[in-house]
Amino acid sequence: MITLNTRLETMTNIVAGLPESGGTILMHMLERGGYNVVANKNVPLELTCKQDRYHWQNSKILDQYPHLIDEVQSDMLFLYSMYLYNLPEDRNYRIIFVERDLREIAISGLEKINEGVKNNHARVTQIAYLMHNHMKQLKNWINKQTNIDVLWVRHKDLLDDPMKESSKIQNFLEQELNIEAMATVIDPSLYPAKIA
Repeated sequence: MITLNTRLETMTNIVAGLPESGGTILMHMLERGGYNVVANKNVPLELTCKQDRYHWQNSKILDQYPHLIDEVQSDMLFLYSMYLYNLPEDRNYRIIFVERDLREIAISGLEKINEGVKNNHARVTQIAYLMHNHMKQLKNWINKQTNIDVLWVRHKDLLDDPMKESSKIQNFLEQELNIEAMATVIDPSLYPAKIA
């Protein structure tokens, strides 16, 4: 944990990650654990709807209208990694970033759009390579920011030991959570994408 910019009074908490990395799973866990999250309450908590439930409609225009982040107040916001560059500099951020094997992300994404992966290893490799470059640049950028503190969480660790990871998250946020309830969200059988 780093020492954030003490001149900035506002703190915004964010869950971030690449698409298909598990960020929405973590948002579901936090919501179950009692943390206030930015969510479309009209969308139910079924697995197939989670992405729509936690999608913040203003994320794509934050670079043009940075004041919109004031809408979230102290709630947990979910952002895809590419939108982190658009965060206004007038506040501190605690970011829980979910990382997943890049080939697994590529496979999961291709399966979502019904593009088979059995004979598509070159496409998986290409997507993974592009994401690798994106993550390299993003981490370099984050390391230069004085107003961002990051907890890196591995998708695999969330599945393997959700209680342990929930405890780490609780400590990072400095807020008591129901980590037992958070852990019940995880069902590894629901996340079948594997490295081919």
